[in-house]
Amino acid sequence: MSDSGFQVEALIRLFDREIWKVGPDGSPCRLLRIIRDSRKGQNELSAVLGERVRRAVEVLVRCHGPALSVLADPSTPGGPVDGRDIYAAAVRMVMRLVVVLFAEGRRLLPIDSSRLYYDAYSLAGLRDQLRALHARSPSRLATGRSAWPRLLSLFTLVRDGCVHPDLAVPKYGGALFSSGEANSGMARTLAVFESACYESAFDGLVTDAEVHDILDLLSYSEITIRQGSGSMRTRVPVDFSDLRSEYIGILYEGLLDYELRRAGPTDPIVFLAVGDEPALPLDRLEAMDDAAIKGLVEKFKVKNSKQADEEAGEDAEDDDEGEADEPDEASEVATDVAEPEQAEAPAATADDPTQAARIRAAQWARKAVIAGGMVKKPRSQKGKDAAAQYERDVEAAGRRLIRAIILPNQWYLVRWGGTRKGSGTFYTRPQLSVPTVQRTLRPLAYIAPDDQPDAPPAACTPRKPEEILAIKVCDPAVGSGSFPVAALRFLTEALQRSLQHHGRLHERENKTIIALAEGHESKGRLDEDLLPCRPSDAEFAPRL
Repeated sequence: MSDSGFQVEALIRLFDREIWKVGPDGSPCRLLRIIRDSRKGQNELSAVLGERVRRAVEVLVRCHGPALSVLADPSTPGGPVDGRDIYAAAVRMVMRLVVVLFAEGRRLLPIDSSRLYYDAYSLAGLRDQLRALHARSPSRLATGRSAWPRLLSLFTLVRDGCVHPDLAVPKYGGALFSSGEANSGMARTLAVFESACYESAFDGLVTDAEVHDILDLLSYSEITIRQGSGSMRTRVPVDFSDLRSEYIGILYEGLLDYELRRAGPTDPIVFLAVGDEPALPLDRLEAMDDAAIKGLVEKFKVKNSKQADEEAGEDAEDDDEGEADEPDEASEVATDVAEPEQAEAPAATADDPTQAARIRAAQWARKAVIAGGMVKKPRSQKGKDAAAQYERDVEAAGRRLIRAIILPNQWYLVRWGGTRKGSGTFYTRPQLSVPTVQRTLRPLAYIAPDDQPDAPPAACTPRKPEEILAIKVCDPAVGSGSFPVAALRFLTEALQRSLQHHGRLHERENKTIIALAEGHESKGRLDEDLLPCRPSDAEFAPRL
């Protein structure tokens, strides 16, 4: 069905009487329930997509691990780079991909008009190529090294643009796509992400399989679909053309809740799959007695249940108030970079550090399962089958308890609210920014009736176009741009209404002349812009 077909079908359903009827018990009408479900789905999508973006950052850091370790070495020329700068650079690289996905989804890049762009540069084309190769030959994907250099070429194209007729891309510039330099820790790390893959010392760090994983994480999500009285999780592609640009800020805000750290030179870090998934040194866990282990397990079980109840009812802005408490080490939510998969059962012997760490962790996990009462003991000790089943259950619970192990000197992420709060970075969601902008700009862009100073724009008279263009908006604490974006949308709509109200649109043959003024009415100058369509054409509004 075409887009217009979907719109007609939606209109027909909207005029259906049944969708407006309140339930016999006073419950909301079906239309209101649909709207609420849609909003809930959007919030869920932003949360799930935010988690997948974070995992993409993990993959990027993991595959650049050897080069980043050199950068963090105290003996490196120019001094070592700390985890905060490395993480900031990794976030910037992944946010480049997110912005390009939004741009391609909105056709702001020539994904349809340039075959060269699609085949040799675009994320959509690369994703399709890698997906097809993954289906045919996963081993080739694991040994290929061409995908990451292609992404770097795309970033250069977006930054510098191209005037070739087969690859017409404007020069967008911008700090997000600026290349790394040697003048700061974050810029030095950007330079590593942009050049290490070409250095023989690192032998092509990033495989095509890892780029495939990054694009897969960014391009797909999981949503809950209702089926009768139940529901199921399903994987769906993310339609970036349908997402509001505010999602970029929401995704970025979520990434600021994490810190990149590096395990010490001697002892592994263990991620526990309980509660908030704490990350703790293995030697600290091994030093605990049974009572301490039981308390640790119970503490995180209770905390997880309480946190889930609180998050279900609190507003998105509630956590932005007040000072962040300094968490103890065990309360940090951790997520691994070095080994993202769940830890496997260790082998009987270990000749390498990885296996040695896994054996130690498995032994501690067995002790924790028994001490914490995570598996019920058989009532009778006489039956061999019951005892054997108990041992199998303990072993399985132990494997589930250890989510991942970080070896000495490997990188990992911890989630800690103090990161965002400490930097004073908070993303204001549209539910707050839009009403604030409307209250502030409405009297500047519209003339309200004398008896209705707070009248909505529809009941007001728009000021002249040159007056609206003369409005200057300052957001002194601009971060991800929630207020400027809301202001731009409000003023764009006001300007469009003003052009129509004050007769500045003149149809001539199959074109429209727009008499547009720049600046204040007393100082500005009148220009005439020409649109190749009539005001009655469907494409007129978006072109205007």
